[in-house]
Amino acid sequence: MIKENEFNVMRMVLLFYQCILQWKFIKLPTHKTIKLRGLIMKMYKVYVNSKGNSEAVKMGWSWTAFFFTWMWALGKKIWRLTTLTTGIFIMTLVVAFIAVAIVPEFASKLSFEFLLIYAGYFVLGFSVLMGFNGNQWYENKLLTQGYRFQAFIIADNSKEAVISYTQKNDDQYLMAA
Repeated sequence: MIKENEFNVMRMVLLFYQCILQWKFIKLPTHKTIKLRGLIMKMYKVYVNSKGNSEAVKMGWSWTAFFFTWMWALGKKIWRLTTLTTGIFIMTLVVAFIAVAIVPEFASKLSFEFLLIYAGYFVLGFSVLMGFNGNQWYENKLLTQGYRFQAFIIADNSKEAVISYTQKNDDQYLMAA
């Protein structure tokens, strides 16, 4: 007898392979290739609160959080993170301007270039941190607001994941809670 957890794992593996098969290209008789719709599909976690509102959070790397750190946090209404990222960028600018003002004129160009390089590394490092952890931080925010995990969904974007969840489209479910 297969346990429910084993069944869910088997279903996840089968759907994963189904997604991989959909990502391939189809050769037509005219030897033209068409990309299947599933090529850019991603996996989402769907959360629902007590009022019935649904939110989908992409699993893994967040390009939006990487490129638009404080604006992404502001858009997701993660206030502590917004304050932290804005503060870090303001501090970086203030330190750069103070260093340029304090350094003697003959060395200002050299020290300013080094300062820009170090500030660039710092900003890049922080952006990578945001890209890796952004979606997880958003999930934590949803959990603190009373949302509960409901299902894994494969979809092109978060809106489609929510629609698939609300319409109970079983073709895109990986596992329901």
